[in-house]
Amino acid sequence: MAILLQRPWLANGALLLFGLAIGLGSAELLLRLLDSEDNVRTTAALDIYAPSECCGLALKPNLSRATFWNGKKVYIETDGEGLRVPRHGIADTDAQQPRIIFCGDSYTFGNEENAADTFPYLVGGQSERHTVNLGVGSYSTSQEVSSLENHLRLHGSDSIDQVFLCFFVGNDFTDNLPGREQLEIDGQGRIRHGRSVASDWVRQFVYDSRLLSLVVLRLRTAYLNLSYKLTTSSRPSLYASTFYGREVVDHTRRALERFSEVCVANDLDAAVLIIPDKDQVYKSFASDQDRHRPNRVLSGLLNQLRVPHVDALPHFLQSSQGGGDPLYNMTQAGHLSVRGHRLVAQILLDFEQARRTE
Repeated sequence: MAILLQRPWLANGALLLFGLAIGLGSAELLLRLLDSEDNVRTTAALDIYAPSECCGLALKPNLSRATFWNGKKVYIETDGEGLRVPRHGIADTDAQQPRIIFCGDSYTFGNEENAADTFPYLVGGQSERHTVNLGVGSYSTSQEVSSLENHLRLHGSDSIDQVFLCFFVGNDFTDNLPGREQLEIDGQGRIRHGRSVASDWVRQFVYDSRLLSLVVLRLRTAYLNLSYKLTTSSRPSLYASTFYGREVVDHTRRALERFSEVCVANDLDAAVLIIPDKDQVYKSFASDQDRHRPNRVLSGLLNQLRVPHVDALPHFLQSSQGGGDPLYNMTQAGHLSVRGHRLVAQILLDFEQARRTE
C-alpha cells in the first residue's frame, strides 16, 4: 500500500486493470446471455435432468419448476415417471383409457411454452385421449425409440391408440450420427456444455432472480428476435444436396427402421410427423428445391420403409403467408410458438381423420 501511495502511476495502473477485469467479465456474461443458442442453454441450466439407463438422460420424476423463458413464465412439471405433464398434472388415472404416444426431442417436450399449450396435449384434449409425452430436449431419433421401448416394457401396448415419432429436420439428421458428443448430467441435474461451474452458477442466478429475469432476460429476448431477423440461415449445409451422403442417410434410416420394427412387433398404429426448421418458413432460399430438400429426403426414406408420415412444412408455409403471430419463437434457437403448436395439432388431427376415412 505504501508503495502504491508513493507511486501514483502504480495505483492508477492497478485501478485500470481492475476496471478492465470487471468490464471484460461483464461483457463475457452479457455475451453468454445474448448467445444465439441461449434458449437451448436455458434448458441445460435447469435442474430437470437425471441419468437414464435406456436413453442416456431423462427428466426427473415429480418435478415442479418455473422459469422465465422467451419473455414469459413457463412451468415445467413431470409425473412420477419423469414425463412432462401440464401444470397440476393429468386428471385421469384409468390405465385402459386410449393413449396417444409422442416420441421426440425439445419440440415435442415443448421448449419455451407451457405443456397445456403444446401439440401433444392439444391433440389429446381435442381427441379425448390420454397424452403420453416422451419428448426430452436433446434426444436423437434412436433415443426417442429407446424411450418408446422403455415405455412399452413398463406399460405394454394394449391401451395405446396411436404413436407419433416427431422428427425435427433442423438437427435430427446430425443427432443420429455416431460421432455426436455425449451429454453429461451434473449433480444438480443440469446438462453440461463444457462451461465452467462459475458461469453456469451466474447464469442460473439470473434465471432465478425475478428482477434480473425481468430486465436482463427481456432484453435478451428482444435482442435475439432482432438478431434472427437480420441473419441468414443458421444451418446452410442442411439444404445442400452434398449433405445427404451415405453416412447421414444410412444412420437416420436405421433409426427409422428400428422405430418401424418396434411398432410392428407391438401391433401399434404408428406415423412420423416431420417438423420443419423455422429457417424453411421464414428465410429466403435460392430455390424451393433447396427449401424442401431435408423433408423430401426424409419422406423418401419413410416411403421406402412404408411408414405413414405427414410433412408439416407445406402447412407452415401456407399459414405464414396469412400474417398473424409467428409460428415459432423468433430467436435462432427458438422453438414452436403457441400458434405453431396449435397448427401442428390441427395437422395431426386432420391427418388421423383422413387415414381413418380411407
